[in-house]
Amino acid sequence: MIELRLDGKLVLAAEGERLLDVARRVGLRIPTLCDHPAVEPEGACRLCVVEVRDRAEGPGRVVPSCLERVQPGLDVRTGSEDVKLVRRTVMRLLLQRAPDSAALRSLAEEIGGKSSGAVWVSEENAGGAGCVLCGVCTRLCAAGGHHAISIQGRGAESRVSGPGGEPPDACTGCGVCARACPTGHIQLTEIAGVRRIWGRRFEMIRCGGCGEATLPRELAELESRRLGVTLVELTHCPTCKRRSSAEKFGELPARRTREGLSESGPMKGVAR
Repeated sequence: MIELRLDGKLVLAAEGERLLDVARRVGLRIPTLCDHPAVEPEGACRLCVVEVRDRAEGPGRVVPSCLERVQPGLDVRTGSEDVKLVRRTVMRLLLQRAPDSAALRSLAEEIGGKSSGAVWVSEENAGGAGCVLCGVCTRLCAAGGHHAISIQGRGAESRVSGPGGEPPDACTGCGVCARACPTGHIQLTEIAGVRRIWGRRFEMIRCGGCGEATLPRELAELESRRLGVTLVELTHCPTCKRRSSAEKFGELPARRTREGLSESGPMKGVAR
């Protein structure tokens, strides 16, 4: 274990632990958009910055806490004036890309405070919710082995899409990217058993028990081959899976009784 100082308090942390995780563990709130437990940190959004000093009296440096690892004797400050300045500057830039995002506006209030009088976005830049290039969606897609979407273009023209800006052929319609998107930019709709995302249309396979739409056919067929299970087994909804398991376990005691067995072996009283 390593001892460090966090906002004036001594805390213990495991060797190699991220500063962001240490802060969360002791109840300190650090804003972030691009951090996700399923993928490696990238430090893309720069909202989670903190100020670190190797010694309490030494010079400080502002670093992303999702990438910085603990070191013995560190003095970490999560709300210094330098940290606040960086976060407010980053937030202004992010809101230029996604001015109507409710998630970003909520973070802006948290970072700047309602009474600060800060004007985050000018009226001429107002528009629809947009992508802030946090990279969560692309990293999750790659982690799933699909690599269907990536950041295309450069500078202000950068955006997430399929190759060449076209609907991605490798997309299976899983929807992980849309659920993880922190600004709500990725649009996923599902109507009458048809899911639409990234300009593509996916037919949903229905549960054999209740008829609920469960998985896109492309994804179900891919996972069926990968896991070696049938489509019927794979596409049962969670409720029907639990019901099926309960019925099987419920039948087991009766079956064992009929066969003259108990949990401890042959039933007592059975003639030999």
